[in-house]
Amino acid sequence: MRVFRAPGPSHPPADHGASAVHELEAKFLTVEGEAPDAVLRRFQETLAWAGFRVEPEGRRDIVDTYFDTPDQRLRGAGWSYRRRQDDAGCRVALKEINRARHAVFDRQEVEQPVPDGTALTRLPPGPVQERLSNLLPPEAQVAPLFAVRNRRAAYRLSHPDHPRGLVEMALDQACIDADTPVAFSEVELELAQGPHELLAGVLAAAELEPALLAARLSKYERGLIAAGCPLERKPRPAGAHLNPSARWVELAVFQLRIQLARIKLFEPYAWEGLHPEGVHQMRVATRRARALLGTFAASLPEAERQAVEPRLTWLAGRLGAVRDLDVHLAHLADYREALAAHHVAALDGYENHLRTLRRQARRRLVEALDGRAYPELLDGFRGLLDAAARQAPADGPKVAALAGPAVEEMLERVLSRGRAIDDDAPAKRLHRLRIDVKRLRYQLEAVTAAYGRTLDPALDALKRLQDQLGLHQDADVARAHLAHYRKAFAEGKRARKAFKHLIEFEQRRARRQRKRFRRTWARFEKATADLPARLKA
Repeated sequence: MRVFRAPGPSHPPADHGASAVHELEAKFLTVEGEAPDAVLRRFQETLAWAGFRVEPEGRRDIVDTYFDTPDQRLRGAGWSYRRRQDDAGCRVALKEINRARHAVFDRQEVEQPVPDGTALTRLPPGPVQERLSNLLPPEAQVAPLFAVRNRRAAYRLSHPDHPRGLVEMALDQACIDADTPVAFSEVELELAQGPHELLAGVLAAAELEPALLAARLSKYERGLIAAGCPLERKPRPAGAHLNPSARWVELAVFQLRIQLARIKLFEPYAWEGLHPEGVHQMRVATRRARALLGTFAASLPEAERQAVEPRLTWLAGRLGAVRDLDVHLAHLADYREALAAHHVAALDGYENHLRTLRRQARRRLVEALDGRAYPELLDGFRGLLDAAARQAPADGPKVAALAGPAVEEMLERVLSRGRAIDDDAPAKRLHRLRIDVKRLRYQLEAVTAAYGRTLDPALDALKRLQDQLGLHQDADVARAHLAHYRKAFAEGKRARKAFKHLIEFEQRRARRQRKRFRRTWARFEKATADLPARLKA
């Protein structure tokens, strides 16, 4: 973990009245499997050893509710809007949205108290009201996005080397209200007064505690993914300049830039690991990038492409190890419903087994993202795109000339594999078909920017087929995982019987998907029958 370096000489006293403040704050998550109070005690001991005085200031319950307009205008302008309710009353705040740098958030915050029940677009005069009037039109309405419930234990940190300095420390044990609640604990460290070196000293102590992970996201950003809000602040570029007459390399660079942006967008979520969607979406972007490198290989600089491909494969492997365990953990709720009450206890050991494996996979992923290889991958990816754009000949091949052959080759492969699937086909053959379907979908999505919505029927059918094959693969992998656990770890007749029931449960799930395959396949063949002609039009 890289530590914060002091950016300047001092920080003015924080004004906690109705005013705008410059906030310099560090955040560290407590890692899964560690008791937050125990982590805090160890951290306090390290701080005391470094000469800091730690004074408790009590505990309080906080409910933060975040709001925005239906079109997320505030977020688009770079601000989150929060109403906080606690023992001190009700306050509203606008806070800049930015990502942490080495665990440190450097941002502006505007806050003011309001009476309970105040309409959030009809505030009394104050700094938040004034800022809102500049950000929103008079008729704008805001609605709640999500709420964060937090039990906060507060402390004051001081050091004899900086007698007028103050760092406000808090242990937050929070839960984001969502369809699937997201709970986490983090230590917050805000420089309230004094030189930046004071905060740097606290962060140096935090680096010595292995159970503290540098945060990369605010509570607001975590809430967005938990509540299912789209994470892109701005819509993706439409690629209006792309059409069948555009150069093939232009399409390649356009689509690869999108995947690079998505890898970077979801990386902080994958790093923190609080919501499975972070790892999942970063893995999908990595897989899409790999597929696109293959599709457009002939038009990309060979040396740069060959340098990036193995690094993407390496990253996909690290992400995949965590994602696979997230999927297994997601099955537990179904398993508990499927088992008789006297068998459910057998799942406790299985859950502990999965969580242990996930912590190990998470540790390898964090080490990968924190090492040199990941930034080298990003640099190499950017270098590849720059070289492709710079070196491409002006008279290079057009999309219309290459899109058809590229897609048709994979389409024929999918059709050949799919038509050979019968009721007795082994699961491995359906899995190979699923991989090819996924590659065909990525190829077709890559050329959509040049062809518009004419390809939508084929894409919809591809997605349905991929989803169904994915459900079959999930059931087969889960069955194998359960069988391995039953043989290696299940102790006692009752536990072995419970896992036998679960293996049969997954076998039934797989059979259901097989029965539905023929109908889904027929729809796919019908939707893609004229696909080559559409690509030539």
